[in-house]
Order: sequence, then C-alpha cells, then structure tokens
Amino acid sequence: HFGYRVANEIARFVTLAARQAGDDPATLRTALDLAILQKVLPKFHGTQQELGDLLTALFDFAVTGRRRALPEPSDQLPLAWRLARDQLVSAAGGAAVADAPVMPALPRTAAKLWGMLKRLRQQGFASFIE
Repeated sequence: HFGYRVANEIARFVTLAARQAGDDPATLRTALDLAILQKVLPKFHGTQQELGDLLTALFDFAVTGRRRALPEPSDQLPLAWRLARDQLVSAAGGAAVADAPVMPALPRTAAKLWGMLKRLRQQGFASFIE
C-alpha cells in the first residue's frame, strides 16, 4: 500500500521535470520511469505468492505503457524480453507476444521488474535489492 505522500512526490517530480526539460511525452515518460523506479519498486519484497501477480501486472504496464486487466500468473510477456547491457530488448526466438512493443514504455522500470520476476521464479523470493 502506498500513501498520498508517494503519489504526491511522483506527481511533483514529473511536474518539475516538465518545467525544467519540457513537457513532451518522452520527457514525461522518462520522469515517470525514474520516479517509479525510485519511489515504488524499492518497497516490494516477498514471496511468489505475495508478489507474483503484482510484479507481472507492473511489468506489463512498464512494457506496454497501459493498464490492462491483471495478467494471468503464467503470462508470457516477460519471456519475450532479455537483458542486454542493462537494457531490456526483445528476445529473438522468445515466446511471441502479439502486442509487445519493440521498446518498453518505461525501460528502466521494466528492466528492474524483469530481473525481479526472474529471481522470483528461480528463488521463490524477490526484492528490489539484488
């Protein structure tokens, strides 16, 4: 659960970024990406039962940039990506996901969530800190 303070800090960060760097969509998306990475993701730690669905839904949002119905726990979207030089890239020969974009909407957040989901599957536990 997040309080209004976290939401207000994210909104303020994005607003200040717009004032300083311009309010084009790419700038706002980058500011949102950084804010989620810094203010939201560090709060997540737990087991597969606690985080599986939540991290999958957040990963889906970070990749597609839109909110959809909660993905199934067996969602194949993370399999369509791989990490290369700390950036998430489409996996050649990976599971095909029809609506997966070429680049994640929130690349930093998506890369971190991808790693957390990988650890969650391998170890049954994940946290922001590796």
